[in-house]
Amino acid sequence: MPTIYFMRHGQTDMNMSGHLQGHTDCPLNEAGESQAREVGVELKRRGIKFERIYSSPLSRALRTAELATGVPESQIIKEPRIIEFSFGQYEGMTYEEMGPKMFEFLSDPDHIDPPEGMEKIQHLMARTGEFLADLAKLDVDGNVLVSSHGVAIRSILANLMDMHSGSHEGVWGKRVENGSLFVTEVHNGEFSEVDELHLL
Repeated sequence: MPTIYFMRHGQTDMNMSGHLQGHTDCPLNEAGESQAREVGVELKRRGIKFERIYSSPLSRALRTAELATGVPESQIIKEPRIIEFSFGQYEGMTYEEMGPKMFEFLSDPDHIDPPEGMEKIQHLMARTGEFLADLAKLDVDGNVLVSSHGVAIRSILANLMDMHSGSHEGVWGKRVENGSLFVTEVHNGEFSEVDELHLL
């Protein structure tokens, strides 16, 4: 019976400056590395070790997983389905620079199509949903860490809500801070309710 931990990467300079990252491979800054290490200290204090670790292929997520677990990158499974949402041509922009079409999309991304060149929320939900379906089949008796990104984890949580209760809150339903962790268990292929761990 696996217990799954979903962790958002630590802080980056683009997080601090309010620029959209998406697929842009921005590394952790000093504060982000410190966040990941602090999570690692608390996980160790609680006796939580991981039998398997998945990460988005972007360096900020990989480095977070490495620092939080002490497991080298070479032993972390790079999973493209949990890469961050692609903002297309808007990556690198601040919210002030995005323009009205982007603001309209962000106001209701579950129902309004994004501007051309961006990933659709339905695609994000589908790829993270496929990953969750594979997690539900894992033959692992222990803890599994998934290191990912803010919008990607929001879509994972929305998918889990759909699976567990049939209640769809949408992708913006839950705030996901840098370094935050969410946990669920798998019983006979079904996910339990998700809890947030407050470690920082």
